[in-house]
Order: sequence, then structure tokens, then C-alpha cells
Amino acid sequence: MYYKGGGSKLRNHTTQVQKRARKYIYFECGASFARFLKGILSVCDSLALVCMRSLPLIILMLLPTLLPAQDGGGSLALPEDHLTTGDYARIHADLANQTRLLTQQGLLLQKNEVVSLGWPIRMAAHLSDPALYGISNFVDQDQTTGIRDFNCGSRTYDGHNGTDIFLWPFQWLMMDQNSVEVVAAAPGVILQKVDGNYDRRCDWTTDPNWNAVFIRHSDGSTTWYGHLKRGSLTSKAIGQSVAQGEYLGLVGSSGKSTGPHLHFEVYDPAGKLIDPYAGSCNSLNASSWWSGNKTYYDSGINALRLHSKPPVFNTCPTPESTFDKTIFAPGSQLITAAYFRDQQVGQNVSYRLIQPNGSTWLSWSQTMNTYYPASYWYWTYSLPTSPTGMWRFEATYQGKTVFKAFTLSAIASTDDEIPDQSYVSALYPSPFTSKTSLDLHLNKPQKVSAVLYNTLGQSIKTVFEGVVPATGMVHWTIDTSDLARGVYFVRVQGEDFAITRSAVK
Repeated sequence: MYYKGGGSKLRNHTTQVQKRARKYIYFECGASFARFLKGILSVCDSLALVCMRSLPLIILMLLPTLLPAQDGGGSLALPEDHLTTGDYARIHADLANQTRLLTQQGLLLQKNEVVSLGWPIRMAAHLSDPALYGISNFVDQDQTTGIRDFNCGSRTYDGHNGTDIFLWPFQWLMMDQNSVEVVAAAPGVILQKVDGNYDRRCDWTTDPNWNAVFIRHSDGSTTWYGHLKRGSLTSKAIGQSVAQGEYLGLVGSSGKSTGPHLHFEVYDPAGKLIDPYAGSCNSLNASSWWSGNKTYYDSGINALRLHSKPPVFNTCPTPESTFDKTIFAPGSQLITAAYFRDQQVGQNVSYRLIQPNGSTWLSWSQTMNTYYPASYWYWTYSLPTSPTGMWRFEATYQGKTVFKAFTLSAIASTDDEIPDQSYVSALYPSPFTSKTSLDLHLNKPQKVSAVLYNTLGQSIKTVFEGVVPATGMVHWTIDTSDLARGVYFVRVQGEDFAITRSAVK
């Protein structure tokens, strides 16, 4: 580009370019880059013509190194199951016998009414993630050796009779932390339940014995809930009634299963297999059995997480190593990660890192070029030394915005990593009012102390002091009714770890 005219005209044009460049760089590349490039732009005042020619090249050369670069991610193999003809014959014979016995006892009263199904899973009360599931397989509508789902697609496998709902992200960790509960899709009577079988299967070729609950509904239809976690089944007995949404068990990987998921299967009053979804290739039933609108692709953000290291998906059935963290020391490394279900080609995600005053520190976007039923992506940054306080990692996808809060504070400077197969939850709820809670699971028994601090690092109260066993989840409820509004921290110190959690009142 060549410019005619005197210095004042060129200088004025250069100043306008500077202003536009500064504005673009600040909002698209972050304040740190804006400050860095300020010195380069100021040179334009004395080297106007050279700068005008060189500035675009300078920006193009620097942008790839300073804009957020995706560090990793992708997808993982999804859980599945393969029940054989013999498996089905055994289950149907058992259910037929149970139906006869309960009918004789007057416990199965069939009514002429339509049953609508609710979603058969829910997250545990202490979790705040948007969702923790995805669908790996629908009912196979093809009666030959081919495959076809209700939408004329191939999201199934030959002979599959149910809907497989898997846990995502961190399926084994979610299972171990009792994060996803299985609930009754409709009111009914417990027709049969099976428990006590091994629940960490990684293959579908060996043990056919699963943990499962079977519900008979008022119209005579039946729903199956399979692969449940051992020892998690409802305490209600066979023949007792359950309400819609009532707890039945926890998602597991018992029986012929390659990972934690719920196998959900439906039969009509005549004992005919049903696909609860409506679609042009559903040859089993004409309409949907779901009470709400359930679509073929259910695109959404399952979770936003913050890590000190990239997550590690260990070999089945070892729980994943997440390196979750919500409090970061000034100037430390931050890994932001987003976990999705049903990401489709052409869909866009917008991300922001937001400072305590609400201004954007960094923003970037991502456009998908491949379909993923389950996916994750992460980015690594060096945090600034200020401002300290509550930050947010925010993502907008398919018209919905979710965020994950984290704290920049010197109180986290001495934190250690949590050992594998141990877990310290976030404080919940956050924000809180009169109380907040924290859950803890350790891979070995050890002495633990937990202390509540304010933002000045002053000790407010001792939450716990003693030995924590390695069996099950430990739950602490903290009385915060006497605290003023503000940010608070709980530091949990064990023999081989120290971690800090924060929440807002």
C-alpha cells in the first residue's frame, strides 16, 4: 500500500489504524497482549510509513503465538453392551414368573391409561454441572444383520434393544463418586431387582450377570434399568410401588458392559419391544413415549472444568486423573477444559476468561469440523498476578452460556495435587447462605484437617480434625450463618496432599 501526501495526513491515518488495532487486540487477544503491543504501536508516531506497511505483518506473525491455541482433546471410546439371545430368554422367563407371582398377590393392577416416560437418570444433588451424560446407542430398528436407528442413522449396533446412556466426562470417577442416579421413568411396581454382581466390567464377552431393576407400570408396560452399581439398588422390595423420578440405583458397569452406562429398555403391555423415540425409521411404535421433546442430537455442554494438569483417561476400569482445581496462585498455570455431548459439524463455541470486575481478560472461539458424541478440548494459560478475586471461565454453545468460577489468590500457593483415586469436591452450593458442604473420598485412611479462611488468610473455624477412612464418601456441612458476605476458602490438609476450595456468600 502506498500513500501520497504530507506527514500530517499520514500521521492522522496511522493514528486511526493504531486505535482500531489496539481495540481489536485488546478484546480478541487479551489485555496482556494489548500492553505488549502498545510499545510497538507507539513507534508508528516516528516511523509512520514503515509502520503502516509493517504493522499487519507484525500482527500476523505474533497472533498465532499469542491467541489461545488448543492444547489437546478429542473423543474416547463409548461404552456398549451385547446381550445375547440366550441372555434375553433368561431375563424374559424370570420376569414372566415374577409377573405371575405378583399378579396372584394382587400387586399388579393394570389400568387403561397412557404412560409417559421421564428421563431415567439425574445428577446427584451436590453437583452443579450442566449435564453428565450422553447417548452411545439407540434401539436397532433393522431386523436383519444391518443396523438402523429410529432416525434412519447408524447410532446403534446389530440387535441392540435399548437406549445406552453413558456418563461423561470421567465415567469411572463419576461412578465411584455416586454422581449419577438412576430413577424410575414412570410410576410403577418393582417387578424384579438383581444385585450383588461385579460392577467394573470392561468387556461384553464374559459375565452376563448384571445388577438391574425392572419396573411394571400401570398400563402393563415394563422398563428395564441395567448395568447398575453393586450395592446401590433401592431398599424397596419387589412388589412395592415407586413414583416417577424415584431413586432406583446408581450407574455402573455390571454384566456385559464396556464401561459405566445405563441400559434402558422398554416393552409395551403386550410385551413388544418399544423405542421411546419418534422417528421416520421407528418401525416399533408410531409416537414417542417420552413426556418431553427428545431429539436425535442433544448437543450441549456437559461440564466446564479447570485443571492444573491435562486430564488423564486411564485404562478401564481405573478412575480418571482429573487434576481439578478452582483456586490458582497469581502467575500460575491454568488449564481450561470444556466437555461436550453431540458436537456437530459447523457448530461454534465462544469462550471467555472474565476478571473479577466483569471485564474480559481473554476470548476465543472454536468451530467443529467433525461430529463427536462425546468430546473435550483444553487450553493452557499463564495467569496474571492480578487482579486477585473470583474469575470465571465462560462458554456459549447452542444459545446457552455456562460458566465455571475460580479464584486467583495467594492462599493457593502451597496446594499439592490430590492423589489418584482420591477426591475433594467443590464447596456447594456456591453462592451459599446459611451453610455450605464439601465431600471427601481418600484412597487410604489418614489424618486430615479442614479449616475455613477468609480472603485475608485469617482462620475462621475448624471444619474437621481427625482421621478420615478410605471407605465411602465423607460429607461435611459447614455452618456459615454468622459470616458476612464475601469469598471464603476451606483448606483441606492430609498427610500426602493439601487442597483449597472456595465459595461465595
